[in-house]
Amino acid sequence: MISYWFAIFPATPAQYFQRLLLSNLLQPGLNSLEGFCELDGRFVIVTSQPFIVGRNATLQEIRAYMNQRGFVKLCEDGTSLKSLRYRL
Repeated sequence: MISYWFAIFPATPAQYFQRLLLSNLLQPGLNSLEGFCELDGRFVIVTSQPFIVGRNATLQEIRAYMNQRGFVKLCEDGTSLKSLRYRL
């Protein structure tokens, strides 16, 4: 599956790697850096994740999870996951 992460969450490559590192600190082994390539004339970072069977977390579960780990909510409109923004 190809996911256009930067189109959804604009970031520099350095910011993406910071997010990847934080993700792996919270859930070790969840993400793997596979390499780099060019796609449609653009530089892309190739990562992979194992397929995990489960259900989507509710907004309440996400808020509790992030708060328990010391993240601070930056903003949220309360209607979608895309509106959630946290910082450590």
